Amino acid sequence: MKKTLSIFMLLSILFTIAACNAQITNAKTETVKIYGNCGMCKSTIEKAGYQKNIAKVEWNKESKMAKITYDNSKNKFRRNT
Repeated sequence: MKKTLSIFMLLSILFTIAACNAQITNAKTETVKIYGNCGMCKSTIEKAGYQKNIAKVEWNKESKMAKITYDNSKNKFRRNT
């Protein structure tokens, strides 16, 4: 019984995390090079680009590349092309 309950709790937590993971509508992804050297740089870069349900940044320290995902419909600087 304990094992079944533990498995159920684990699955519940996993599904909750997956559901809460930045669900950005009209998502557009760009990749840019951002220079930095350390874990603190990573934290600063990712925090600077994060807005709940609007934008998120994932930065790779080794490649210095940042993957920026954002809601294109809420981008007030977009061009009409």
